[in-house]
Amino acid sequence: MRQSKIATLLFSLFLLLTLTNCNWLQFRYDANHSGQNPFDGLTPGTAAALTKITVFDTHGQDVFDSSAAVGVFGDPWPWRFTTIAFVQGNSGTFYAINISGSGVGTLRWISYLHVWQGFASAPAVDGALSIVYVRDNIGLNAFDVHTGTLLWYGLVSQAFGSPTVANGIVYLASDDGHIYGFDPSTCANSGGVCQPTFKSVTLNDGLSHDFFSSPAVANGLVYIADFAGSVGFEVLAFNLGGGNPGSVNWRTLQNGPISSTQFNFLTAPAVVNGVVYIGFGCGSCSPAYGGLRAYNASTGAPCWNILTLPKLRQIDSPAAVVTENGVPFAYVGAFDGLYKIDARCAGGGGVVPGWPKGGPIARSSAAVANTGSNEVIFVGSEDGKVYAYDSSGTSITNFPQIVGDGIYPVIFSPAVASQTVYVGCQDGGDGKLYAFR
Repeated sequence: MRQSKIATLLFSLFLLLTLTNCNWLQFRYDANHSGQNPFDGLTPGTAAALTKITVFDTHGQDVFDSSAAVGVFGDPWPWRFTTIAFVQGNSGTFYAINISGSGVGTLRWISYLHVWQGFASAPAVDGALSIVYVRDNIGLNAFDVHTGTLLWYGLVSQAFGSPTVANGIVYLASDDGHIYGFDPSTCANSGGVCQPTFKSVTLNDGLSHDFFSSPAVANGLVYIADFAGSVGFEVLAFNLGGGNPGSVNWRTLQNGPISSTQFNFLTAPAVVNGVVYIGFGCGSCSPAYGGLRAYNASTGAPCWNILTLPKLRQIDSPAAVVTENGVPFAYVGAFDGLYKIDARCAGGGGVVPGWPKGGPIARSSAAVANTGSNEVIFVGSEDGKVYAYDSSGTSITNFPQIVGDGIYPVIFSPAVASQTVYVGCQDGGDGKLYAFR
């Protein structure tokens, strides 16, 4: 009996490890927005054999501007593992698409979000509960991943960013200056409309607080970047637990670096190895400028501020942050290509020689498969292509590849799961979801 239990436990552990690389469950892969799927088995060699296929076609009726969530789920009947991709359209549509088996590319279910103004975001999946979350303009929708049944709805003020799932709680930022957290165990008994169990404090400081991005969760804190009107922008970290959940743990202000203090663009935070990374830019300033800023994740103390990237403006997606040979690096897009930056808090902030690479990049974030020398970095470009590189900056054979008709920019951030790369058509494009597999 004991041997049987041990065998069952080992099999379950093996199955869990096997299925982990099959998932990209939320925006930037995880709750801290690292942008790296370290369990995916793609290598520079195998990535060279990837070919482009059309996974789903809306026949030009919808476009995908953010990113996909992909997961493997056990269908209740007939019992089997099924891969499903979730993607939000620009017309208030939300798609669940079968990826595995003979039904690959077929529509599993579709939902029409009831309050919509055309600002797409990425969905987030709680794999343990088989719930997929997607926001509309005033709240959070919770759907059953298998059937598309609306389980409950979380009402906020107005939302623009993607939800984040961490430790069983789903977080959503609002333009009313709050981050909300919803507990699905409470919401299941709410009768349809659920109240948040977490709410960050009101910041009564005379500044206008509008949270437009996806919050990142790490170290018992939830992080967000915020426009601070004419004085620049700030980064805030709120306590999740302790004696006063939702209170400010730290906040730090970033003034404008040139003649203007205005910012047009702020990225969602990426929090990796105790450092918070925020991209920012002012594309309408003269001259246009942008940068990447790093902060100590525990204290908010600035690490460095890189402003030497000549065309880093209109950057609206977070950096992908990885560790190679014990050193952290950040991959971030700019209008003259993909940069690789030494991401250490102490002594970092420099561009790695030989970078940037590829075409102009603004709104697509890099997605990294695997780790170390086996890493493959994928990113969409303003020239309508998807680029792929190894960690040394060598272009992967067969890349770049055109997405759609190659006319419109690729602003969709790639998702990597099961050695497959998912990329949506660009804004104004052909209404298709593509995969390189």
